[in-house]
Amino acid sequence: MWKQLINRQKSFSQIQRLLWLTVLVAWTGLLHAETLAVGILSFRPEAETQAHWQPLMDYLSLAVPGKHFELRTLSYPELNVAIARKEVDFVFTNPAHYIELRHRVNLSGALATAIETEDGHPLSEFGGTIFSLRERSDIDSLQDIAGKRVAIPDASSLGGYHMQAFELVQAGVALPDQDHLLVTGTPHDKAILAVVSGKADVGFVRAGVIEHMIAEGRLDAGRLKVLHRVDLPDFPFASSTRLYPEWPFIVLPHVDARISRRVASALLAIEPGSQLMRSIGPHGFAVPADYSPVEELMRELRVPPFDTPLQVTLRDIWLRYESALIVVMISSGIILMMLFRLVASNQHLQRAQHRTEQVMSQLRRQDEFLRNVTDNLPALILYWDRDQRCRFANHHAASSLGLAEDQLIGKTLCDAMGSEHYARDREQIVGALNGFPQEYERPYALPSGQTGYHLVNLVPDHQSQEVAGFFELLTDITHQKLAAEERIAWAIAQRDALVREVHHRIKNNLQSVGSLLEKELGAFPDFAPRLQRAMGQLHTLSVVHGLQTMMAGEHIALMELLRQICTRHGEQTARKIDLNVADGSAQAGQMMIVPTEAVAVSLILNELITNACKHSPDRSPVRVSVGCEEVSAQVRIEIVNELAGTLPDFNVARDLQSGAGFRLMKALLPLQGASLTVHPNATGEAVATLLMTRPIIAL
Repeated sequence: MWKQLINRQKSFSQIQRLLWLTVLVAWTGLLHAETLAVGILSFRPEAETQAHWQPLMDYLSLAVPGKHFELRTLSYPELNVAIARKEVDFVFTNPAHYIELRHRVNLSGALATAIETEDGHPLSEFGGTIFSLRERSDIDSLQDIAGKRVAIPDASSLGGYHMQAFELVQAGVALPDQDHLLVTGTPHDKAILAVVSGKADVGFVRAGVIEHMIAEGRLDAGRLKVLHRVDLPDFPFASSTRLYPEWPFIVLPHVDARISRRVASALLAIEPGSQLMRSIGPHGFAVPADYSPVEELMRELRVPPFDTPLQVTLRDIWLRYESALIVVMISSGIILMMLFRLVASNQHLQRAQHRTEQVMSQLRRQDEFLRNVTDNLPALILYWDRDQRCRFANHHAASSLGLAEDQLIGKTLCDAMGSEHYARDREQIVGALNGFPQEYERPYALPSGQTGYHLVNLVPDHQSQEVAGFFELLTDITHQKLAAEERIAWAIAQRDALVREVHHRIKNNLQSVGSLLEKELGAFPDFAPRLQRAMGQLHTLSVVHGLQTMMAGEHIALMELLRQICTRHGEQTARKIDLNVADGSAQAGQMMIVPTEAVAVSLILNELITNACKHSPDRSPVRVSVGCEEVSAQVRIEIVNELAGTLPDFNVARDLQSGAGFRLMKALLPLQGASLTVHPNATGEAVATLLMTRPIIAL
């Protein structure tokens, strides 16, 4: 291993001595050598460009005997003038400028394509960067560039304008106009400084310029942000565009071809990574790259020399499309031959078309007649196919759905009727499609907000032993429906009046019987308690019938019934009866007793209050409490009797629940929706609780 290292060192020393010897020999020859000027487009400061490319000039002066290569760093305008005046022999410029020169100066092509080395990696392509200040939160994407002031080195710069402009066009963003472009000139550093100083909002430069300025200490690393950054794994710089071939080394037409070949050979000898490349700088050369992507970009942007339309002659067309034109001429001859046959056929078709038009005219008249008939019928007529799509609708049907007739055709039943109405009629629709005629009523909303009614007939369309669809006929029966409802309402009103009259007469008869019994109280003292109980029950029944006389629908207001029973007992027994409603039961006044259970409930309440008045002390009031729950329509009536505290050895189960009165109330109790209990409370009083719910109670 050490021997190999010593041999390599010896070999390297020999190369160095050979190079120095070559330099001394060449330096002697340079005093009499011909000078060849190499114009380089400078996108960095002139001093940096000179230092970067001067080693290449020295190498070419050695590689091409008798020739001295002089470096001239020029801007775009200066380089164009130098080329026009033949002040330069070779040009090193960007690909877009090269394509423009190729069309203007009749170049044969590039000698070689540059390869730059960055951190040991050869780069044969480069890109463009779009950037703005990091604190500009209003500029984060290509779309945000619209209307902003943009700094560029030059409008003809590939890496400083064309690449970025192409990305804007591809993204659908309008290019900045002249009022929004700030042309700073080269080097590209000026465009960066214009954005940093606030003269521009956005900047376009060649990829790598920002990184080089940061490495040189001329730019803060966190000052700028790159917009539309493209992910390029093998490219070391931040780029906002796709990559394009590196700069070409160009020879101008007036240079001798032998010199061109020697220069091309010398350039291609500088292979990337070679010892020769390391000795002359961080660049090498390869065979000329394909610059067609750059030309396509320039054509898309219509930049010089593609900013004017081409002048095309007939000769150009023939030379370019000769084969196609021959095919066209042969085809034209065949077409002419077929044209004669077509004319003859056309005459036959015209006669057939005339007959067809007559038939179609007759069909149109029949269709118009059918349409006129269906549109003038006072009904909605539609036809739905097997897929439930509308194939026919008369004017009334379309207008009822708020659509024009052509808008309704092709719509599905669900779309036309709405999902809610479709779900309601789905069973009948399925039945019709299965071949069974359907007839039913369907409500609909009138413009006045009231409800109208249609009589719907679905008639299956049987074709070839299968149902192809169904006809729908809707007849408005709103008038007949309302007339029938009015007749029913009148009959109900007559019935209610008759029922109220019957209740009124029953009440009067019950009151008359009660009055007769009251006159007999003194004549039969032994029967007074029983007569009084009977009179109380008659009065309660008269109250029920009296309330049914006043209230429509025969439902009895619970609170009104309780109030009249308590009032009657208070007057008859001269006892104070407290009727109150529990807290939170404000809806008690809305509770009603169904008519079928009104008599039973009123007799139970009468019996409970009678017992409370009978067995409680003479001066203690009877307390009646009513509590309601609106959600469950539940009523809780509690009647408190103080007899347990006034009678010695009183037992509720023995003395109340086992009595004949309690058994009577249990017998009167409805089978559903009611319960009756008697129990002592905490103070020893007897509490009778009547609990009623639906179906006895209604709101």
